[in-house]
Amino acid sequence: MLRQAVKYCRRYDILNEFLEIHGSEVLNIILTEWNTEDAIAFAREEGREEGREEGREEGRDECLEIILKKALAKGVSFELLHDITGLDIEMLKRVK
Repeated sequence: MLRQAVKYCRRYDILNEFLEIHGSEVLNIILTEWNTEDAIAFAREEGREEGREEGREEGRDECLEIILKKALAKGVSFELLHDITGLDIEMLKRVK
């Protein structure tokens, strides 16, 4: 049944490019035994990883903001900060 669905999609050019590359992988994933406990564990781990990445991004943003504020307080010009960081001058002015 699943193989027929993949063949049907290929025949009618539905996700054809994707299935040409990943067709067997799709079948393997679908046919692999997948139970509720595995699904929950996978979802939890995926959520943890997303949370860690969001935390890293927030940390980088906070660190950048602190550095920019300190540089501005020391008299570094918006133009120089723009040259160094590539950040938009208008965005830099909002940091102050």
